[in-house]
Amino acid sequence: MTKPTAARILIVEDEQIVARDLQQTLADMGYDPFAIASSAQEAVAFAATQTVEIVLMDIRIKGDIDGIQTAAILKSQFPISVIYLTAHADETMLDRAKKTEPHGYLVKPVKASELRCMIEITLHRRKLERELSRSHDHIRDMAQRLEVVREEERRAVAVQLHDGIAQDLFAMKLGLSQLETMAKRNRNIRSLCSEITDAVVKCMDATRQVANELRPVALAYSPISSVIAEHARQFAQRSKLEVRVTETDRSLRLDEATQLLLFRAAQEALTNIARHAQARSVEIALRTDGGRITLEVIDDGIGIDEDAMQKPRSLGLVGLRERFAARGGGLVVRRGEKAGTRLTVYLPNASAPATHAA
Repeated sequence: MTKPTAARILIVEDEQIVARDLQQTLADMGYDPFAIASSAQEAVAFAATQTVEIVLMDIRIKGDIDGIQTAAILKSQFPISVIYLTAHADETMLDRAKKTEPHGYLVKPVKASELRCMIEITLHRRKLERELSRSHDHIRDMAQRLEVVREEERRAVAVQLHDGIAQDLFAMKLGLSQLETMAKRNRNIRSLCSEITDAVVKCMDATRQVANELRPVALAYSPISSVIAEHARQFAQRSKLEVRVTETDRSLRLDEATQLLLFRAAQEALTNIARHAQARSVEIALRTDGGRITLEVIDDGIGIDEDAMQKPRSLGLVGLRERFAARGGGLVVRRGEKAGTRLTVYLPNASAPATHAA
C-alpha cells in the first residue's frame, strides 16, 4: 500500500472522545490532523492562521452556527475541501449540505477504510481542480494575448485604411474634380467624371466606416459615450433599429484601453441584436456607481435562450466575458421579465476617488 500524502486536516467535532479517536486514526494513516475545533469560531480561527486542505466537519456541532453554516463560511474564505460527518440527517439537512458542495459524506461511526478512501479521493479531486484552474488561467492568458494581437492588427489596418487608402481616394476625388472642370465643354467626359467621383465618394465612406469599425479613431480624443453614440447612430441607419444612448456621468474620463473594451461590448451587443433578437429598439446606458463603471444594452426583442451563451454564435460574448474578468469586471446576459435581453458589463473605475474608513 502506498504511503498517503501528509494532508493537513482540521477536525470540527464537539464530542472530544470522537474527535480524539479520529485524530489518532488519521495520524496512524500518515495524515496531519493538526487541530480539533469544537465550534464555528474555532474552526475559522484555525483556518485563518494555519494551512488547511481538508475539513472533517460534524454537521451537528453545538452552538448558534451548525456544521453546514460553518462549512459555507470556511469555503467562502479559504481554498478548503469539506467532508461531512453525521450520525443521522433528515432530507432538509441533506439538501442544505449539498448546496455547500462537499467532497464527501461519512456516517458515524466512521470506518477507517472508508475514511482513508474518502480522503484520498478528496486529495485527488483537489489535485485535478488545481490543474484545471491552472489550465483555465493559461487559456485565459492566451485569450488575452490573442485579443491584444487582434486589437493591434485592427489598429494597423484601421490606420492604413484611414491614413493610406482614404487619403489616396481623397486625392483621386480632387483630381477628378479638376478633370471635370477642365472637361466642361465635353458633356460625356463631364458625366463620366461625375459618375467616377460619386463612386470614389462611396468608396471613401465605406473605407472610413470599415476603419471605424476596426478601431474608432475618436477613442483617442472623445469620451466613450460620444464614440458609442456615433457608432449607434450609424448602426441604426444601416439596421433600421431605433437606438438610444444615455450617460449619467458626462465628466467620465477613461483610459483608451477601458474605452475600447466598453466599445467592443456595445458593438458586439448591437451586432447580435440585429442578427438574432428581432428587436425594434435598443437602449444603451453608461453609468458610474461608486467605484464601478457599468454599461447596459437592453433590447425589446424575443429574448435570449437559456443555453444561447453555449452556442458558437456567442463566442464573441464569451471572449468579451474573459476580457472583462481579466480586468476585475464581468459580463452578464439575462432575459427580460417580459421580453428582450439585457446585457450588462462592468469594470472597476480606476478614476474614482478612493474611499477610506473613518
